[in-house]
Amino acid sequence: MNITTDMKIKRIIIWLLQIAAAILFLSFIFGMFLYRGADPLFLPSWVHWEQEDMDLQIDGEPIHVTLKKRCLTISDPQGKQLWTAPDDWKVSQVWIRDIDHDELDEVVFLLWKKGSFGDHKPFWIEENDENWSQHIFIYDWDHERKDRLKPLWMSSAMGIQAAKVQMDEQDRLLITTPEGKRTTWYWESWGLLLAD
Repeated sequence: MNITTDMKIKRIIIWLLQIAAAILFLSFIFGMFLYRGADPLFLPSWVHWEQEDMDLQIDGEPIHVTLKKRCLTISDPQGKQLWTAPDDWKVSQVWIRDIDHDELDEVVFLLWKKGSFGDHKPFWIEENDENWSQHIFIYDWDHERKDRLKPLWMSSAMGIQAAKVQMDEQDRLLITTPEGKRTTWYWESWGLLLAD
């Protein structure tokens, strides 16, 4: 081999090592992005992400509700955090309303998370999926709890696409799909039922 051939081989090896290092680096960054529960890359563009910053009362207790950068936080008037959504939940909308008609407000929110079910999946489901899906979670306000929120109803994957959700004067959920179809959902003893 002459010196010119040796130089060409070394350049090719260096070039291949640089490509391999770049691929490994990008794979690491992408893996950390997904592992840490950062905003998912593949959520649909039609998702309506609200921002909220409101002072209100729930069951006579003054609170501050913040929905910012897809994270829901509830604090007391002095700013002490009472409850915050887990990092791997991406909250798009929140309401403080009496959805179950017991004359006490609940915390209701629409979110994206991985898996159709939480820790308590139905017995006939062997394994929870790892896909991002929409859910509606409803919490009772409980003065006895340090974090104040007691789960009332946490839906599995909704099965319909909710581009936007509103609540009407009867505390029913009006869900609009990306195509513009609207359905109405109401509380019935334990859970939401389709009214239409």
